[in-house]
Formats: sequence, structure tokens, C-alpha cells
Amino acid sequence: MVSTKLIVNAESAAEFLMLMGNEKRLLIMSYLAEGEMSVGAIAEKVML
Repeated sequence: MVSTKLIVNAESAAEFLMLMGNEKRLLIMSYLAEGEMSVGAIAEKVML
């Protein structure tokens, strides 16, 4: 039996992955995972 908690977490994870399913957003998250960056530096690297 699938627990309610698992269902809620799966729904949240699916929503998050849909939001991150954009190339530029994934690049931004990758750069930020390496360390802090200014908005201007991110915009330049991601070509926003």
C-alpha cells in the first residue's frame, strides 16, 4: 500500500521537476550549486 506521505512527496517532486525542466533554470541551479554568484554574472553565463 502506498502511503499518503509518499504520494504527497511524489507530487511535490513532480512539480519541482516540471519547474526545473527549463534549460536556463537548470544551468542557473548548476552554477549556484558551485557557489554564490551575482545576478549579473548568472545572467551573463546563461545568456539571459
